[in-house]
Amino acid sequence: MSSEEKIDVEKMLSFIPSASSIYSRQVKVTEKRVKLIYDAAVEEGKLVLSKRLATQLGITDRAEISVGSGRVRVTLAAVIDESSSDDTVVKANPDQMRSLGVADGSTVVVRAPR
Repeated sequence: MSSEEKIDVEKMLSFIPSASSIYSRQVKVTEKRVKLIYDAAVEEGKLVLSKRLATQLGITDRAEISVGSGRVRVTLAAVIDESSSDDTVVKANPDQMRSLGVADGSTVVVRAPR
């Protein structure tokens, strides 16, 4: 190597990511605890949730609710409510939820089906 050739160290190390980009990874939320509210306008087998909640959890067409540490686990068709911004509430058919033993105002875990 002659004295005229210089190695560009910055160029050599450019492919190594910075420490801040490695340690600032976002944790993806896979499930969320919300309140289940009875709504007679919701058809059986369907669950109404806000668009914001659906995008947070990656829900597109089906959603799973779990009550009491998995005592009751049901997969329902997801209906995304574009007008709702409340991501702490989901709505379901009262008759179906009563038959499953889920009370109005219960705290449930919502997630995309596994």
